[in-house]
Amino acid sequence: MFGSGFLFMATANLNEMADVLGVSVPTLRETIKKYPDLPILARGSNGVPWQFDPEAVTRFLLAQRQAEERAATERFAQLDQFRLPIDDMPEESGKGFTPQQELAIARKRLLDQQFAKEAGFLVQTGEARQVISAALAKFSRAMLGLPEQMGRRHGWRDVEVREATESMETYLNTLIEELMMLGPKPGPGDGADGRA
Repeated sequence: MFGSGFLFMATANLNEMADVLGVSVPTLRETIKKYPDLPILARGSNGVPWQFDPEAVTRFLLAQRQAEERAATERFAQLDQFRLPIDDMPEESGKGFTPQQELAIARKRLLDQQFAKEAGFLVQTGEARQVISAALAKFSRAMLGLPEQMGRRHGWRDVEVREATESMETYLNTLIEELMMLGPKPGPGDGADGRA
């Protein structure tokens, strides 16, 4: 990953830093945009070269990569709790089974899915979306009306009520975004415009 002159280089310009990281200059520019807090000694401009501390930049990028990997692991762990018992079934087709055996496996999977649905492990996506959307709409209306009610009850000024309402909107939007990350993306004919 590191160029040969990395250990002896006190500072690096844009091209040298790209070489140290083993990336192209356009990729390095995208990295600079992606991480505004990337440790840069001097930003380049007309007649002024970029200056980087290669060691600080590589430490920063390694730390970012590790943080992103931890976040991805946490997301997968959160999603893993929603796995169904039928998700653990191995992929068996195409492993030398006779057509009768593959038919028996397919029937078993179908029966397992039917059982899971009847037992409440599986629900229709459209139905679940409608119920969740209605509950979220009701919850949002109640929460957005709360600052005004509290303001009347406790004599808040209008500016305080507005700030509380804006904070509540931010929290609700974050909640909805996080909930949307847990489920699959809607497909055609399944509320693709975001509505259930």
